[in-house]
Amino acid sequence: MRSSYRLPSKLDISIRLSQSGRLNPATAEPVWEISWAQQFKSAPAQILLADIVTTIARDGSLRGQVVYMMRNNARQHLAIEVPESVKLLSILVGGQPTRAVEGKINGTAVKLIPLPKQSEFGLSYPIQVSFEADQISERGFFNQFQLFASQIEIPVPLVVGLSQSDDWGIPVLHTKWTLFAPENYELDYETGAGKTNLSLSADANRC
Repeated sequence: MRSSYRLPSKLDISIRLSQSGRLNPATAEPVWEISWAQQFKSAPAQILLADIVTTIARDGSLRGQVVYMMRNNARQHLAIEVPESVKLLSILVGGQPTRAVEGKINGTAVKLIPLPKQSEFGLSYPIQVSFEADQISERGFFNQFQLFASQIEIPVPLVVGLSQSDDWGIPVLHTKWTLFAPENYELDYETGAGKTNLSLSADANRC
Protein backbone atom coordinates (compact mmCIF):
# COMPACT_ATOMS: atom_id res chain seq x y z
CA MET A 1 0.00 0.00 0.00
CA ARG A 2 1.36 3.42 -0.91
CA SER A 3 0.63 6.77 0.69
CA SER A 4 1.84 10.01 -0.82
CA TYR A 5 1.95 13.49 0.65
CA ARG A 6 2.79 16.91 -0.78
CA LEU A 7 3.73 20.20 0.82
CA PRO A 8 2.32 23.17 -1.13
CA SER A 9 4.42 26.25 -1.77
CA LYS A 10 4.38 29.31 -4.03
CA LEU A 11 7.10 31.56 -5.37
CA ASP A 12 6.19 34.93 -6.87
CA ILE A 13 8.40 37.23 -8.94
CA SER A 14 7.25 40.76 -9.76
CA ILE A 15 8.32 42.83 -12.75
CA ARG A 16 7.24 46.20 -14.12
CA LEU A 17 7.07 47.74 -17.55
CA SER A 18 8.84 51.07 -18.04
CA GLN A 19 8.59 53.31 -21.08
CA SER A 20 11.83 53.89 -22.97
CA GLY A 21 12.16 57.48 -24.26
CA ARG A 22 9.36 59.76 -25.36
CA LEU A 23 6.35 58.78 -27.40
CA ASN A 24 6.67 59.96 -30.97
CA PRO A 25 3.27 60.65 -32.57
CA ALA A 26 4.72 59.54 -35.89
CA THR A 27 5.68 56.17 -34.51
CA ALA A 28 3.16 53.43 -35.07
CA GLU A 29 3.69 51.82 -31.64
CA PRO A 30 5.63 52.81 -28.52
CA VAL A 31 8.73 50.87 -27.57
CA TRP A 32 8.82 49.27 -24.12
CA GLU A 33 11.50 47.57 -22.06
CA ILE A 34 11.14 45.15 -19.16
CA SER A 35 13.08 45.87 -15.97
CA TRP A 36 13.04 44.55 -12.41
CA ALA A 37 10.82 46.52 -10.02
CA GLN A 38 13.61 46.40 -7.44
CA GLN A 39 17.17 45.19 -7.31
CA PHE A 40 17.12 41.45 -7.87
CA LYS A 41 19.24 39.19 -5.70
CA SER A 42 18.95 35.48 -6.35
CA ALA A 43 19.03 32.99 -3.49
CA PRO A 44 22.40 31.27 -2.96
CA ALA A 45 20.65 27.93 -3.53
CA GLN A 46 17.21 26.33 -3.53
CA ILE A 47 15.76 22.83 -3.40
CA LEU A 48 12.87 23.00 -5.86
CA LEU A 49 11.58 19.54 -4.86
CA ALA A 50 12.56 16.95 -2.27
CA ASP A 51 11.05 13.67 -3.51
CA ILE A 52 11.28 11.03 -0.76
CA VAL A 53 10.38 7.35 -1.26
CA THR A 54 10.56 4.93 1.68
CA THR A 55 9.72 1.22 1.88
CA ILE A 56 9.19 -0.68 5.12
CA ALA A 57 9.99 -4.40 5.06
CA ARG A 58 8.25 -7.05 7.18
CA ASP A 59 11.29 -7.37 9.43
CA GLY A 60 10.88 -3.69 10.38
CA SER A 61 13.84 -2.45 8.38
CA LEU A 62 13.63 0.53 6.04
CA ARG A 63 15.01 1.35 2.63
CA GLY A 64 14.62 4.71 1.00
CA GLN A 65 15.72 7.25 -1.55
CA VAL A 66 15.40 10.99 -1.70
CA VAL A 67 15.98 13.06 -4.83
CA TYR A 68 16.61 16.76 -4.34
CA MET A 69 16.08 18.93 -7.42
CA MET A 70 18.77 21.51 -6.75
CA ARG A 71 19.32 24.99 -8.14
CA ASN A 72 22.65 26.28 -6.91
CA ASN A 73 24.13 29.73 -7.44
CA ALA A 74 26.73 30.05 -4.71
CA ARG A 75 26.81 27.15 -2.25
CA GLN A 76 29.66 24.64 -2.22
CA HIS A 77 27.90 21.95 -0.17
CA LEU A 78 24.44 20.62 0.56
CA ALA A 79 24.18 20.04 4.31
CA ILE A 80 21.86 17.26 5.46
CA GLU A 81 21.05 15.87 8.89
CA VAL A 82 21.21 12.08 8.98
CA PRO A 83 19.58 10.27 11.96
CA GLU A 84 21.87 7.87 13.84
CA SER A 85 19.82 4.87 12.72
CA VAL A 86 20.25 5.77 9.04
CA LYS A 87 23.10 4.54 6.87
CA LEU A 88 23.81 6.28 3.58
CA LEU A 89 24.26 3.80 0.72
CA SER A 90 25.06 6.03 -2.24
CA ILE A 91 25.00 9.65 -3.40
CA LEU A 92 24.70 10.85 -7.00
CA VAL A 93 25.03 14.53 -7.91
CA GLY A 94 23.87 15.22 -11.44
CA GLY A 95 24.22 11.48 -12.13
CA GLN A 96 27.83 11.37 -10.90
CA PRO A 97 28.77 9.40 -7.76
CA THR A 98 30.24 11.35 -4.87
CA ARG A 99 30.82 11.03 -1.13
CA ALA A 100 29.65 13.20 1.74
CA VAL A 101 32.08 14.52 4.33
CA GLU A 102 31.48 14.90 8.05
CA GLY A 103 30.73 18.33 9.44
CA LYS A 104 29.09 20.20 12.31
CA ILE A 105 26.65 23.10 12.23
CA ASN A 106 25.93 24.77 15.56
CA GLY A 107 27.10 21.64 17.35
CA THR A 108 24.90 19.28 15.29
CA ALA A 109 26.58 16.57 13.20
CA VAL A 110 25.77 16.82 9.49
CA LYS A 111 26.82 15.33 6.17
CA LEU A 112 28.16 17.76 3.57
CA ILE A 113 27.57 16.82 -0.07
CA PRO A 114 29.91 18.68 -2.47
CA LEU A 115 28.10 20.62 -5.19
CA PRO A 116 29.28 21.53 -8.71
CA LYS A 117 29.77 25.19 -9.53
CA GLN A 118 26.76 26.85 -11.10
CA SER A 119 26.29 30.30 -12.57
CA GLU A 120 23.37 32.51 -11.61
CA PHE A 121 20.07 31.40 -13.21
CA GLY A 122 21.66 27.98 -13.82
CA LEU A 123 19.55 24.93 -14.56
CA SER A 124 18.50 22.61 -11.76
CA TYR A 125 20.03 19.15 -11.34
CA PRO A 126 19.16 16.09 -9.20
CA ILE A 127 20.94 14.96 -6.06
CA GLN A 128 20.02 11.36 -5.30
CA VAL A 129 20.63 9.93 -1.83
CA SER A 130 19.92 6.24 -1.11
CA PHE A 131 19.77 5.04 2.48
CA GLU A 132 18.64 2.27 4.83
CA ALA A 133 17.71 1.88 8.50
CA ASP A 134 17.25 -1.13 10.78
CA GLN A 135 14.31 -1.89 13.06
CA ILE A 136 12.10 1.17 12.92
CA SER A 137 9.34 -0.95 14.51
CA GLU A 138 9.17 -3.67 17.12
CA ARG A 139 10.77 -6.89 15.94
CA GLY A 140 8.16 -9.15 14.36
CA PHE A 141 5.45 -6.47 14.38
CA PHE A 142 4.62 -6.96 10.68
CA ASN A 143 4.71 -10.77 10.90
CA GLN A 144 1.61 -11.17 13.05
CA PHE A 145 -1.93 -9.86 13.31
CA GLN A 146 -2.21 -6.50 15.09
CA LEU A 147 -5.50 -5.40 16.63
CA PHE A 148 -4.37 -1.83 17.29
CA ALA A 149 -2.28 0.60 15.30
CA SER A 150 1.26 1.37 16.43
CA GLN A 151 3.16 4.63 16.16
CA ILE A 152 6.48 4.52 14.37
CA GLU A 153 9.05 7.13 13.43
CA ILE A 154 10.43 6.95 9.90
CA PRO A 155 13.97 8.36 9.82
CA VAL A 156 15.08 10.13 6.64
CA PRO A 157 17.88 12.56 5.75
CA LEU A 158 16.73 16.18 6.10
CA VAL A 159 18.17 19.32 4.49
CA VAL A 160 19.54 21.90 6.93
CA GLY A 161 17.21 24.90 6.64
CA LEU A 162 17.79 28.63 6.84
CA SER A 163 16.27 28.70 10.32
CA GLN A 164 19.13 26.48 11.47
CA SER A 165 21.97 28.30 9.70
CA ASP A 166 22.22 31.33 7.44
CA ASP A 167 25.55 30.12 6.08
CA TRP A 168 24.60 26.49 5.40
CA GLY A 169 20.82 26.43 5.26
CA ILE A 170 18.97 25.93 1.96
CA PRO A 171 15.20 26.40 1.56
CA VAL A 172 13.10 23.48 0.32
CA LEU A 173 10.20 24.77 -1.76
CA HIS A 174 8.24 21.51 -2.15
CA THR A 175 8.40 18.11 -0.46
CA LYS A 176 6.73 14.91 -1.67
CA TRP A 177 6.91 11.79 0.49
CA THR A 178 5.75 8.38 -0.76
CA LEU A 179 5.64 5.48 1.69
CA PHE A 180 5.24 1.75 0.99
CA ALA A 181 4.05 -0.56 3.78
CA PRO A 182 4.16 -4.38 3.91
CA GLU A 183 1.24 -6.21 2.37
CA ASN A 184 -2.03 -5.94 4.35
CA TYR A 185 -0.78 -2.91 6.28
CA GLU A 186 -1.57 0.76 5.83
CA LEU A 187 0.34 3.89 6.81
CA ASP A 188 -1.25 7.13 7.94
CA TYR A 189 0.11 10.34 9.40
CA GLU A 190 -0.91 12.05 12.62
CA THR A 191 -2.81 15.31 12.35
CA GLY A 192 -3.09 18.25 14.70
CA ALA A 193 -1.05 21.22 15.78
CA GLY A 194 2.62 20.38 16.12
CA LYS A 195 2.14 16.92 14.59
CA THR A 196 2.69 17.52 10.87
CA ASN A 197 2.24 20.00 8.05
CA LEU A 198 1.75 17.24 5.49
CA SER A 199 -1.35 17.00 3.31
CA LEU A 200 -2.60 13.92 1.50
CA SER A 201 -1.82 13.83 -2.22
CA ALA A 202 -4.51 13.15 -4.82
CA ASP A 203 -2.79 9.92 -5.91
CA ALA A 204 -2.44 8.50 -2.40
CA ASN A 205 -3.28 4.86 -1.64
CA ARG A 206 -2.77 3.78 -5.23
CA CYS A 207 -0.88 0.52 -5.39
